[in-house]
Amino acid sequence: MHGDSFEEVVDSHGSHLDRNGRGSWDPPPSNQDDGTQQQQRNYNNTSLLKVDEEDNPLSMSLPAYKYNSVELLEESVVGVGSYGSVCKARLDGLLICAAKRLHPFIHQNMPKARQGFIDECKMLSSLRHPYVVQYLGTFDIDGALVLLMELMDESLTKYLERSESPIPYHTQISICNDITLALAFLHFHGIIHRDLSSDNILLAGDKRAKVADFAVATKKRRTEMEKFTATPGTAVYMPREAIGGEGEDDNTQYDQQIDCFFFGILGIQILTRQYPTPTKLIVKNSLVPELERRKNDIGLVKDKNHPILTKTKECLADEHRPSAEHLSRYFEDLKSKESYIRSKKMEANSDSAGAANGQSLRSMSEGTEEVSCLCREKERLETELRMLRPNYARLSRDHQKLKEQSGMMKPPAHMVSVMTSLLNEMRTDG
Repeated sequence: MHGDSFEEVVDSHGSHLDRNGRGSWDPPPSNQDDGTQQQQRNYNNTSLLKVDEEDNPLSMSLPAYKYNSVELLEESVVGVGSYGSVCKARLDGLLICAAKRLHPFIHQNMPKARQGFIDECKMLSSLRHPYVVQYLGTFDIDGALVLLMELMDESLTKYLERSESPIPYHTQISICNDITLALAFLHFHGIIHRDLSSDNILLAGDKRAKVADFAVATKKRRTEMEKFTATPGTAVYMPREAIGGEGEDDNTQYDQQIDCFFFGILGIQILTRQYPTPTKLIVKNSLVPELERRKNDIGLVKDKNHPILTKTKECLADEHRPSAEHLSRYFEDLKSKESYIRSKKMEANSDSAGAANGQSLRSMSEGTEEVSCLCREKERLETELRMLRPNYARLSRDHQKLKEQSGMMKPPAHMVSVMTSLLNEMRTDG
């Protein structure tokens, strides 16, 4: 993105979203067949979720998905956490989405966790951005809230774990760009995510990334440092300012730049495909600088001049980290560079070659099958020939005997002479 402000963000489908997230998205129509509702559980949009425009200026009149029925596909579990789980769901018998809910025990016995989940639903319902997971609605089941979201393919964690070869350069840059665009949008509206780990970055099939899980996200004024009584997020991603003491000694203070630190850790993780392994925070009663704590992870990066490494090191600094807006501009600019374009072309050529090789393999397979058929036919004929050979030998012997017998039955020579004379006379008389 090359402008001086985030006046407009264009999603991958061409929909124009301004910096407030407003756009032209329309929910899909409801086509539920009444005949299928008997096999589904019917729910209504819950009244637990009420977004107050005054309390929540981010409320953008997002049209709720007007579904008639929700079918939880509980056997299709997407993920399980300490407080809840995510499974697939089907809306109106058509749209497959993700459904997040608290564990029954948590819902019944932990009111703070229950209220936190309601707050998460409110937060997500107020956000709309191409790189923030899409809110679809909520419903209640036995008084418990269920959050409906778009279904993504996999988390960044799983993608990095299953990738056997290095991730293509352009994919690395694209994922970083998507994350930083989402962060810039959130920070513009005063939201701190506070748990930006690889588990909470979800990928679509084309490796477009979206930020998810706003369970510990909070909203605050953009220029204000704030004291928090709870340590946020995932421990191995945290900077030292987020790890405070306890009780009255807790001096945990941070602002939106904590998300930029999290992004720095993600950048190293994308380059190395290794989970973060920071060293001790305090050595000999002294705080260890973050770059020193992360030197083992940084050391795994082979290309020491990689543009992601250059910027993520800035994000890991103890002070003066780059803003999310700066990061998004940086990665957007990298997408116009020759190295990015060349990487995309190489992948496209590789895909084309792979398709051609696949066709060749199919042709070879078909040819191999034809050869196998001919070999089987040859074996069949040879078997039949082996069975006929004894008969052939027997018939040859019988034929020879007949020849010998016919030779023995020849008439005497004088009889042949008389018969020949008679025949000649008959021809003369005729």
